[in-house]
Amino acid sequence: MDLKQWMGAAGAGIGAIALSFFLNRPTNILEQPGVRALSAELNVEAKPEVKVPAPEIKVPAPAQKAAPATKPAAKPVAPKADEPKAAPAKLAPAAATTPSTPRAAGEKGVAVKGTVTWKGDPAKNAKIEMDSDPVCKELCAGKDKFKETYVIADGKLANVCVYVSKGLPADGKFPARTETVLIDQVGCTYVPHVVAMQLGQKVEIRNSDATTHNVHFKSKLNGDWNMTQSEKGTVDPKEPFKRAELGTASFKCDIHTWMESRALIFDHPFFAVTGADGSFEIKDLPPGSYTLTAWHEKEKAQTMDVTVTADATATADFTFSKGGK
Repeated sequence: MDLKQWMGAAGAGIGAIALSFFLNRPTNILEQPGVRALSAELNVEAKPEVKVPAPEIKVPAPAQKAAPATKPAAKPVAPKADEPKAAPAKLAPAAATTPSTPRAAGEKGVAVKGTVTWKGDPAKNAKIEMDSDPVCKELCAGKDKFKETYVIADGKLANVCVYVSKGLPADGKFPARTETVLIDQVGCTYVPHVVAMQLGQKVEIRNSDATTHNVHFKSKLNGDWNMTQSEKGTVDPKEPFKRAELGTASFKCDIHTWMESRALIFDHPFFAVTGADGSFEIKDLPPGSYTLTAWHEKEKAQTMDVTVTADATATADFTFSKGGK
């Protein structure tokens, strides 16, 4: 090969090398679409950057030094000398009654007793006319008969039902009273005018008159039924009582429309109806704090808090007046 040919071949080779270098120059990876910045997920020399957060890892250490500040907050929980201070948090006994008095020998089991008085002029009761039945008229000959809405004697109010309305356990179950509740029809009048009973307690209805009576039980929660008693004698209620009901149940006579007895039905035994002297007693109530309610068929009910102890009888006296005045 002569010199001219050799120089041509060399120039062509040098040009090819230069072209190859231009076409294969290195590219920046960050300029490629979809490529993320350098991170630990890429096999890129980034160790110096990984060391950067190292000082930050030590940051929680000072936070641990603040931990002792939380420990004093836990100290009050310990049952030490601070424990007696928790006593004020307990439910304070209600202070609306006179102090309890030691029970006398004849008052065994009496937890609460009291008297219901009437303030002001005696309320008037409507007069009853019994001319529609000759037997009833004869039974009451020579004397006027009045309804028994207000029975007041010497300032004492009868026919008020006093009962425990708060303080008993919600799921408490109490055995039914053992005494029989008697509702008598005598002198064409229901006796007693206000009758209280416990669910499951034995109830008897008696006709003591020589005339026919119709016993019509009316209520909101225990149904409505009636039965006729044409002869003297005692029978059971036509249907059992199933639910506690206070103030919305009554016994009436459809034949003698003035005859009525207001009924209160309880799911516990802690109740009593005031007698002619306005007194009442609630027996065998366990020690504790309770609310008593005094119910009258026409006047607004009253409440009072009592504290019952194991060896004393609490006193709760109520006073009613016309219209609560």
